[in-house]
Amino acid sequence: MRLYKILFFLLTLNNALAAADLLEFCFEKGQSYGTDHSQFINLAECYAEVLKVAPAQNIHHYPQKKLSILAHLNLLFIAQDNAVTLIAGEQSKLKNIQDSVVHLAQKNIIVLDREQAAIYTFPYERTGNVAPIYQIIGKQHNLQFANSITLDANQEHIIVTFNHSKKFYRIKANSDGKKPENKTTPTQIIPQDP
Repeated sequence: MRLYKILFFLLTLNNALAAADLLEFCFEKGQSYGTDHSQFINLAECYAEVLKVAPAQNIHHYPQKKLSILAHLNLLFIAQDNAVTLIAGEQSKLKNIQDSVVHLAQKNIIVLDREQAAIYTFPYERTGNVAPIYQIIGKQHNLQFANSITLDANQEHIIVTFNHSKKFYRIKANSDGKKPENKTTPTQIIPQDP
């Protein structure tokens, strides 16, 4: 009986180590995704492993669209119609996704990356090593201290929640944009009680 327990423990430990190795492999390959073809990355396996460790606020399911979004660290998975795709790599700029929200009408995923002190918007129908279509970047926004993001009821603003305030940014705010709808100045700031 004791030998059985030891074997069971060793098998369990081996499975845990294999899962940890797979996770590390997925995150490492995510950094060079789309540029390094020397190693095969099985998106379905990586998706399944990342799903086990990702925070709940970064997992979104939309059964009516047969769509699931999973965001964790530098990986942004899109599962739709039984296929898994990925947004990752150098052009995506993703390092450490803190929170994410999906704008179904515009078919976009909006992510808060605290390490980059940025909010990035990606179309979920375009995947691979892709650049964001909109980005709010710059230390003046204090996004490295943000806790979460959501959309307002009309889905016209990104609401960024901090410990003591909420800032509202236009949905098409873009640090590189030149049009009025691209301004990154918050349209509203609401103080919160400490």
